[in-house]
Amino acid sequence: MEFRHNGFTLAEVLVTLGIIGVVSAMTIPTLMQNHQRKVYVTQLHKVYNELSQAIESYTASKNAVNLKEARVIDENGVKNFVSSQFKTVQICEDKATPCFASSYATISGTQLNTDVFNPSSKEGYCFTAASGYSMCLANNGGLIQTYIDVNGAAGPNIAGRDFYLLGISAPQNLVDGFTVAFAAVLYDFAGQDVNSIDKAALREEYAKQCESDGLGCFDKILNDNWEMNY
Repeated sequence: MEFRHNGFTLAEVLVTLGIIGVVSAMTIPTLMQNHQRKVYVTQLHKVYNELSQAIESYTASKNAVNLKEARVIDENGVKNFVSSQFKTVQICEDKATPCFASSYATISGTQLNTDVFNPSSKEGYCFTAASGYSMCLANNGGLIQTYIDVNGAAGPNIAGRDFYLLGISAPQNLVDGFTVAFAAVLYDFAGQDVNSIDKAALREEYAKQCESDGLGCFDKILNDNWEMNY
Protein backbone atom coordinates (compact mmCIF):
# COMPACT_ATOMS: atom_id res chain seq x y z
CA MET A 1 0.00 0.00 0.00
CA GLU A 2 1.36 3.40 -0.98
CA PHE A 3 1.25 6.20 1.60
CA ARG A 4 1.13 9.81 0.44
CA HIS A 5 2.49 12.63 2.56
CA ASN A 6 0.65 15.91 1.98
CA GLY A 7 2.95 18.03 4.18
CA PHE A 8 5.19 20.84 2.98
CA THR A 9 8.68 20.14 1.79
CA LEU A 10 11.64 21.71 3.56
CA ALA A 11 12.18 24.04 0.61
CA GLU A 12 8.59 25.26 0.75
CA VAL A 13 8.83 25.91 4.49
CA LEU A 14 12.06 27.86 4.05
CA VAL A 15 10.58 29.96 1.25
CA THR A 16 7.51 30.74 3.37
CA LEU A 17 9.62 31.70 6.36
CA GLY A 18 11.75 33.89 4.12
CA ILE A 19 8.68 35.72 2.82
CA ILE A 20 7.36 36.20 6.36
CA GLY A 21 10.74 37.56 7.40
CA VAL A 22 10.83 40.08 4.55
CA VAL A 23 7.27 41.26 5.23
CA SER A 24 8.00 41.57 8.95
CA ALA A 25 11.17 43.55 8.30
CA MET A 26 9.16 45.96 6.15
CA THR A 27 6.12 46.39 8.42
CA ILE A 28 7.30 46.03 12.02
CA PRO A 29 9.36 49.26 12.11
CA THR A 30 6.36 51.23 10.81
CA LEU A 31 4.06 49.59 13.35
CA MET A 32 6.52 50.37 16.14
CA GLN A 33 6.81 54.00 15.03
CA ASN A 34 3.03 54.40 14.89
CA HIS A 35 2.72 52.85 18.33
CA GLN A 36 5.33 55.22 19.75
CA ARG A 37 3.53 58.20 18.23
CA LYS A 38 0.34 57.11 19.97
CA VAL A 39 2.24 56.78 23.26
CA TYR A 40 3.57 60.35 22.96
CA VAL A 41 0.12 61.73 22.12
CA THR A 42 -1.53 59.82 24.97
CA GLN A 43 1.04 61.22 27.39
CA LEU A 44 0.63 64.74 26.01
CA HIS A 45 -3.16 64.51 26.24
CA LYS A 46 -2.89 63.43 29.88
CA VAL A 47 -0.63 66.38 30.75
CA TYR A 48 -2.88 68.77 28.83
CA ASN A 49 -5.94 67.58 30.75
CA GLU A 50 -4.14 67.83 34.08
CA LEU A 51 -2.98 71.36 33.27
CA SER A 52 -6.49 72.39 32.17
CA GLN A 53 -8.01 71.02 35.38
CA ALA A 54 -5.36 72.77 37.46
CA ILE A 55 -6.16 76.11 35.81
CA GLU A 56 -9.90 75.67 36.37
CA SER A 57 -9.39 74.63 39.99
CA TYR A 58 -6.98 77.45 40.82
CA THR A 59 -9.00 80.23 39.19
CA ALA A 60 -12.16 78.98 40.90
CA SER A 61 -10.41 79.01 44.28
CA LYS A 62 -9.46 82.65 43.67
CA ASN A 63 -12.89 83.64 42.30
CA ALA A 64 -11.11 84.63 39.10
CA VAL A 65 -11.89 84.02 35.45
CA ASN A 66 -8.31 83.41 34.37
CA LEU A 67 -4.80 83.00 35.76
CA LYS A 68 -3.98 86.67 35.27
CA GLU A 69 -6.84 87.70 37.53
CA ALA A 70 -5.74 84.96 39.93
CA ARG A 71 -2.45 86.90 40.22
CA VAL A 72 -0.36 84.35 38.38
CA ILE A 73 1.57 87.22 36.88
CA ASP A 74 5.03 86.79 38.39
CA GLU A 75 7.35 84.14 39.75
CA ASN A 76 5.64 83.99 43.14
CA GLY A 77 2.26 83.64 41.50
CA VAL A 78 3.50 80.73 39.39
CA LYS A 79 5.00 79.07 42.48
CA ASN A 80 1.71 79.33 44.34
CA PHE A 81 -0.15 77.90 41.37
CA VAL A 82 2.21 74.94 41.04
CA SER A 83 2.45 74.16 44.77
CA SER A 84 -1.33 74.10 45.20
CA GLN A 85 -2.28 72.21 42.05
CA PHE A 86 0.47 69.71 41.18
CA LYS A 87 1.99 66.74 42.96
CA THR A 88 5.70 67.21 42.38
CA VAL A 89 8.72 65.00 43.01
CA GLN A 90 11.34 67.53 41.97
CA ILE A 91 11.52 71.32 41.83
CA CYS A 92 14.12 72.91 39.57
CA GLU A 93 12.85 76.51 39.87
CA ASP A 94 14.39 78.57 37.03
CA LYS A 95 16.80 75.83 35.92
CA ALA A 96 15.71 73.31 33.30
CA THR A 97 17.92 70.46 34.46
CA PRO A 98 17.57 67.96 35.96
CA CYS A 99 13.81 68.18 35.47
CA PHE A 100 14.40 68.43 31.73
CA ALA A 101 17.17 67.09 29.53
CA SER A 102 20.25 69.25 29.07
CA SER A 103 19.55 69.66 25.35
CA TYR A 104 16.85 68.98 22.80
CA ALA A 105 16.85 68.26 19.10
CA THR A 106 14.41 69.08 16.33
CA ILE A 107 12.64 66.46 14.26
CA SER A 108 15.11 67.12 11.46
CA GLY A 109 17.98 66.23 13.80
CA THR A 110 19.44 69.68 14.45
CA GLN A 111 19.89 70.99 17.97
CA LEU A 112 17.02 73.08 19.33
CA ASN A 113 18.03 76.70 19.82
CA THR A 114 18.74 77.22 23.52
CA ASP A 115 17.15 80.68 23.34
CA VAL A 116 13.81 78.95 22.81
CA PHE A 117 13.98 77.09 26.11
CA ASN A 118 15.91 79.08 28.67
CA PRO A 119 13.85 79.25 31.90
CA SER A 120 16.37 81.37 33.80
CA SER A 121 15.99 84.19 31.26
CA LYS A 122 12.17 84.11 31.50
CA GLU A 123 11.68 83.78 35.28
CA GLY A 124 10.57 80.24 34.67
CA TYR A 125 9.50 77.77 37.32
CA CYS A 126 10.23 74.14 36.44
CA PHE A 127 9.22 70.89 38.12
CA THR A 128 8.78 67.17 37.59
CA ALA A 129 5.36 65.80 38.43
CA ALA A 130 4.71 62.60 40.34
CA SER A 131 3.27 61.04 37.18
CA GLY A 132 6.58 61.47 35.36
CA TYR A 133 6.26 64.50 33.10
CA SER A 134 8.17 67.75 33.49
CA MET A 135 6.75 71.21 33.07
CA CYS A 136 8.14 74.71 33.13
CA LEU A 137 5.92 77.79 33.40
CA ALA A 138 7.33 81.19 32.47
CA ASN A 139 5.13 84.26 32.75
CA ASN A 140 5.72 86.83 30.04
CA GLY A 141 3.38 89.80 29.99
CA GLY A 142 0.28 87.85 30.95
CA LEU A 143 1.05 85.00 28.58
CA ILE A 144 2.44 81.94 30.34
CA GLN A 145 4.90 80.10 28.14
CA THR A 146 4.52 76.45 29.05
CA TYR A 147 7.16 73.86 28.26
CA ILE A 148 6.29 70.18 28.60
CA ASP A 149 8.37 67.04 28.37
CA VAL A 150 5.89 64.19 28.57
CA ASN A 151 8.44 61.74 30.01
CA GLY A 152 10.76 64.05 31.90
CA ALA A 153 14.44 63.98 31.08
CA ALA A 154 14.19 60.56 29.41
CA GLY A 155 14.69 60.34 25.65
CA PRO A 156 14.26 60.93 22.84
CA ASN A 157 14.24 64.64 23.84
CA ILE A 158 12.93 65.84 20.49
CA ALA A 159 10.66 68.85 20.00
CA GLY A 160 7.41 67.57 18.57
CA ARG A 161 7.83 64.07 20.00
CA ASP A 162 8.21 64.26 23.77
CA PHE A 163 8.86 68.02 24.11
CA TYR A 164 6.28 70.73 23.42
CA LEU A 165 5.71 74.44 23.82
CA LEU A 166 2.30 76.02 24.27
CA GLY A 167 0.94 79.23 25.70
CA ILE A 168 -1.63 79.84 28.44
CA SER A 169 -3.34 83.10 27.66
CA ALA A 170 -6.08 85.24 29.13
CA PRO A 171 -9.45 84.76 27.39
CA GLN A 172 -9.19 88.03 25.50
CA ASN A 173 -6.37 86.47 23.49
CA LEU A 174 -8.48 83.48 22.46
CA VAL A 175 -11.16 83.30 19.80
CA ASP A 176 -13.57 80.38 19.33
CA GLY A 177 -11.42 78.11 21.49
CA PHE A 178 -8.32 78.89 19.42
CA THR A 179 -5.36 77.55 21.35
CA VAL A 180 -2.09 79.40 21.39
CA ALA A 181 0.50 76.74 20.67
CA PHE A 182 3.60 78.73 19.84
CA ALA A 183 3.83 81.59 22.30
CA ALA A 184 6.28 83.74 20.35
CA VAL A 185 3.83 84.14 17.48
CA LEU A 186 1.22 85.74 19.71
CA TYR A 187 3.47 88.67 20.59
CA ASP A 188 3.06 89.99 17.06
CA PHE A 189 -0.63 90.51 17.80
CA ALA A 190 -0.24 92.50 21.00
CA GLY A 191 -2.89 95.22 21.10
CA GLN A 192 -4.67 93.96 17.98
CA ASP A 193 -8.27 92.88 17.69
CA VAL A 194 -7.98 89.10 17.93
CA ASN A 195 -11.02 88.74 15.65
CA SER A 196 -8.85 90.08 12.83
CA ILE A 197 -6.33 87.24 13.20
CA ASP A 198 -6.31 84.84 10.27
CA LYS A 199 -6.45 81.62 12.28
CA ALA A 200 -6.14 79.41 9.20
CA ALA A 201 -2.95 81.19 8.14
CA LEU A 202 -1.60 81.02 11.69
CA ARG A 203 -2.26 77.29 11.92
CA GLU A 204 -0.55 76.83 8.57
CA GLU A 205 2.44 78.65 10.02
CA TYR A 206 2.39 76.36 13.05
CA ALA A 207 2.38 73.34 10.75
CA LYS A 208 5.47 74.66 8.97
CA GLN A 209 7.19 75.27 12.30
CA CYS A 210 6.31 71.74 13.35
CA GLU A 211 8.11 70.40 10.31
CA SER A 212 11.11 72.68 10.74
CA ASP A 213 11.72 72.84 14.49
CA GLY A 214 8.88 71.01 16.25
CA LEU A 215 7.59 74.05 18.12
CA GLY A 216 4.25 74.27 16.31
CA CYS A 217 3.44 70.62 16.80
CA PHE A 218 1.14 70.98 19.78
CA ASP A 219 -1.32 73.01 17.74
CA LYS A 220 -1.08 70.55 14.84
CA ILE A 221 -1.78 67.56 17.12
CA LEU A 222 -4.66 69.36 18.80
CA ASN A 223 -6.30 70.27 15.51
CA ASP A 224 -5.72 66.82 14.01
CA ASN A 225 -7.93 65.37 16.76
CA TRP A 226 -5.02 64.24 18.90
CA GLU A 227 -3.17 62.43 16.13
CA MET A 228 0.55 62.78 15.39
CA ASN A 229 0.39 62.89 11.60
CA TYR A 230 3.99 63.81 10.96
